[in-house]
Amino acid sequence: MFHNPDACAANRGGRKFTCGGIAVVMLAVLALSGCAVGRQDVSREDWKIREYKGADKDEVVQAAREVLRLADPDEVIFQITADGFTAERRQLSYLVVESGIDLFRFEFTVREKDGVVSTRFDIWEHIERANIVSLGLPVAKVGKPQSRYAYDLFYSRMEYLLKLKDTWQTCQAVGVDTPGRAEELGLASLCGRFSSDLSPPPRSN
Repeated sequence: MFHNPDACAANRGGRKFTCGGIAVVMLAVLALSGCAVGRQDVSREDWKIREYKGADKDEVVQAAREVLRLADPDEVIFQITADGFTAERRQLSYLVVESGIDLFRFEFTVREKDGVVSTRFDIWEHIERANIVSLGLPVAKVGKPQSRYAYDLFYSRMEYLLKLKDTWQTCQAVGVDTPGRAEELGLASLCGRFSSDLSPPPRSN
């Protein structure tokens, strides 16, 4: 399921305003005046890859896309590639005490050989905040998640959709009760600020 990349949304309470084009412009503007902290890449290849014997390649790709869509249906943009897809989730938020930009990029690739579907999933994050602690200047953390939790949650959900697991793991079930906690655990891409954290429809018997 594809979503309009130019879609903008704002709630009436004025607490959330999101727009793909505006987020990109603001990202560039704030980067010129703020501070970006590049993370050391501590990610490991075994976090990112899985193999599924006897699986259907197209069903695996569809399940992977659905995992990201359910995380935030209105804000994920997909681009199909020859061997999978890339995706982007981005938001500009303005709260009374803090403003921020959340930009996440995902890459999912699949290979099929001798009846085995091999997958690789990668995540890149740009999490930017401006608040009283930073004296109003934007401070960004840029790079890949510092733990395997986001990769494990992604694959757990994908395997549920492929009927390889019996339980859909919600953000709360994996210990996320606030957006700040999601960032601490490296789960902001799936469970962070304004994430919808939707669950798929119940399975039919």
